[in-house]
Amino acid sequence: MSCCAGHAAAQSTTSWLLDFFTSSPLLATIVLGPVIAAILAAYPLLIWLSPRPLEPTPDELRFYTAGDLLGPAATIKEEKKGSNGASNATRKLPRIEDAPQCQLSVIIPAYNEKHRLPSMLEETLAFLNRDQALSRLDHAPGKNTSPACDALREPLARVEIIVVDDGSSDGTGDVVLEHARNHQSRWGKVELRLIRLSRNRGKGGAVRHGMLHARGALLLFVDADGATKFEALSALATELDRIRTPAGHGIVAGSRAHLVGSDQVVKRSFVRNLLMHTFHLVLSLLMRPPAIGKVLQRHLPSFLVSQNTLKRTTLPSQPEIRDTQCGFKLFMRESARVVFQGSHIERWIFDVELLLRAELSSQTAHVRLANCGSSMRQVRKEAGFPLPHSGKGKVDTAADVLLDLPLPIAEVPVQWTEVSGSKIDLLKDSIGMALDLVIIRANYALDRWPSPKPAKV
Repeated sequence: MSCCAGHAAAQSTTSWLLDFFTSSPLLATIVLGPVIAAILAAYPLLIWLSPRPLEPTPDELRFYTAGDLLGPAATIKEEKKGSNGASNATRKLPRIEDAPQCQLSVIIPAYNEKHRLPSMLEETLAFLNRDQALSRLDHAPGKNTSPACDALREPLARVEIIVVDDGSSDGTGDVVLEHARNHQSRWGKVELRLIRLSRNRGKGGAVRHGMLHARGALLLFVDADGATKFEALSALATELDRIRTPAGHGIVAGSRAHLVGSDQVVKRSFVRNLLMHTFHLVLSLLMRPPAIGKVLQRHLPSFLVSQNTLKRTTLPSQPEIRDTQCGFKLFMRESARVVFQGSHIERWIFDVELLLRAELSSQTAHVRLANCGSSMRQVRKEAGFPLPHSGKGKVDTAADVLLDLPLPIAEVPVQWTEVSGSKIDLLKDSIGMALDLVIIRANYALDRWPSPKPAKV
């Protein structure tokens, strides 16, 4: 009965609007003409503004190690072959579709970072060479049968650091290789791979290139400035171990949202804080707009919108990520493949596209699962993934929506300190980030950029 009433109300509203515009063609032209013209003009503009990721050159598909020489001291022959005699064939980068060959890959995008990178590497190496497991979860779900499980629960035995030199002009690549040569004992079990991009692509382009050619079962990208304490990796890994799915999906993002009211943020300039809050408002409105039905019910007269509509059963949805821009994110290999393959944004705002792609992939898989009469809780149970026990100081698993998602994204607070030397042009890049937000939302909404494949369950 309620369904019929809602249908009748919808027909009544449509009929009323149609009669209104057909009875006054001039008014219809005045009202609808500019709207139609704007839509027709906006689409070509969107095509023109949308970025087109560059295909990697042959040189960008190989890597350098500590034994190589770069810069003016190296001859062309030495740079092509390497001082340790390795040829180009043995230096070919792997692909993310390949099986993992090490436990953890740490991807560091670097553009003119010769001054800040060495200290960041020191902190990173000190953590990675500890003989401890990354995850501190007491009762890890599932059986320890996958490379990702080993990476999370066993002491790290094989790790790689991939520094992606994003077209630097200050000799960043030379500094990295020199550090590895001169401090071999500090590198220990950690293997260095340096990738050089022939031209500057942007942070997003450098991160994507490193991710698509990493070997780890777990993949972490981290900023070169060392603003986030690297020991936060333990907290991220513990949460990833808790939420990971039987199919090997899960993402954990470091978050600075808890610092919004701290002196670190409050004491920044008024303009910087204004731009930060404006960005988050625009991000929220574009990525999670209010439901049209609820807005209409709230603001339109009752005779236009039926109050007796049929209630719909909604699927669990991904909680909003409060800090999308923190440069410290940990991925299961399968999730990294889903979000990075097919991504487009190469500038600062690339994180938003990655999180959106993950959410789209999760939603599609969830709908398919629901149509089959199943759920992620059931999938977890059948795969032998007992839920971690809830208790004091722990998440209540019965109410934790992340355990209901095919590709869950968690957010974990991290210790963060602002480091001088940022490459961001506050005004120019803020405008560019706002424009990229619109471009991302419009392209996926109009299906110009194809959505990622459903996450495996």
